[in-house]
Amino acid sequence: MVNTLTSIQQIDNLDFYVLKMNITYQNKILLRILLYNRLFDKQMFILNIIYQDEKIGQEMLDAWENSTFEK
Repeated sequence: MVNTLTSIQQIDNLDFYVLKMNITYQNKILLRILLYNRLFDKQMFILNIIYQDEKIGQEMLDAWENSTFEK
């Protein structure tokens, strides 16, 4: 089963488009995929975070959400 959600999230006061997918396999394993993208001038920035372990996933999300960008 695949569930998806799209949204916009601010990171360092910049808007990023977000696609969140949860994939549940037949053996009940849950895979979470988060795809972030933003256009910087004419360059597309894309970040993918993929995890099964919630603790490790939260550590990656915390690091990403506290990122800063040169302005």
